Amino acid sequence: MFAGRLRVTRAVVLVVGLALLCCCLGTARAEAPLRVLVFQRRSPALARKILAEGRYAGFQMEALSAPDPASSAGVRAPSGAAAAIEVVSDDEVILTVNGTSSSGSEAYRLERTNEAESFPLRVVEYLRARLTDLGWALPDEVALTTPPAVVPAPLPPTRSPPDDRTGQAPPTPSSPGRSWRVWLNGGLGVLRASGGLGTSAQGLLGARLSAGAWGVAALALLPLASNELQQPEGEADVGVNVYLLQASYERRWGEGWGGALAVGPGLAVLSLDADATAPLIGKKDRLLCGMGSLELSLMRQLGDWFRVRTGVLVGVSAPRPVLSFAGRDVAAWGRVVGALSLRVEAGLPPTPGGD
Repeated sequence: MFAGRLRVTRAVVLVVGLALLCCCLGTARAEAPLRVLVFQRRSPALARKILAEGRYAGFQMEALSAPDPASSAGVRAPSGAAAAIEVVSDDEVILTVNGTSSSGSEAYRLERTNEAESFPLRVVEYLRARLTDLGWALPDEVALTTPPAVVPAPLPPTRSPPDDRTGQAPPTPSSPGRSWRVWLNGGLGVLRASGGLGTSAQGLLGARLSAGAWGVAALALLPLASNELQQPEGEADVGVNVYLLQASYERRWGEGWGGALAVGPGLAVLSLDADATAPLIGKKDRLLCGMGSLELSLMRQLGDWFRVRTGVLVGVSAPRPVLSFAGRDVAAWGRVVGALSLRVEAGLPPTPGGD
């Protein structure tokens, strides 16, 4: 009888030990953060932001280099990782998520729309949704069922430390503030106005302050050569200077391409240097007029800080400047004004804005 009781006691101890072992293994597996690989191809800035958002959300983020830059089908997530994110460009990533069973992996292509700086956050939120669909236990779900880990998770340098609230899920990161950036530009163009002065070559100088897709800009069209006006009374050299203030909206599409629409007021300054035929006397003069303008432009992004822009500008001058020789009107500038331009733009490092 004593031997029978001993066997029963050993069986109970074995069952209890197995149950404790399963609980420990399940807790360790649940507490382990999901491993996500980030493959960087062309945009280091976007990759860093995705890594920061993912770590803040509780994922184990690892940065790797893309194995094949010529491929556009996305990289496969290794069996030890829950997902892989391939950063293709500033505006596009490819997300590959492994299934929890033998069902294989699924790939998704995400493109930036108009949310500017919130694109990395949208990538991480989309990753969380797809992992939930495929049966993965997310970090916030683990926090609701198990005690939080005592080892603090690494945080991005721009975020405040999380609240020390035992037994609660970590807060969802908010959308980062809109960043401000200054672009300096210069180029060449041609300017033509109705009225008889003809076409002139212009140099372009300007600056643009952007906040996401919106921006304000100042642009100057300076004469590279004067317009020559000849009449029986004499001749004159006319230089046309145009100064514009613009409010603009940009829209990106594809990989590195974009367009913009800009409108705003301006000022035209006509400098005259006349040489009259005797007995008339020539003089120097300056004519001013206001103008409104609208510009459509096409952009090509060649890097994080460099791009090329070509634009078509149309405008209307008011009042219309008129040039006179000996009391006789010989030419005017406007009312319709048009210009073609090609310029390069260099961007200064962005300045983070507030939330």
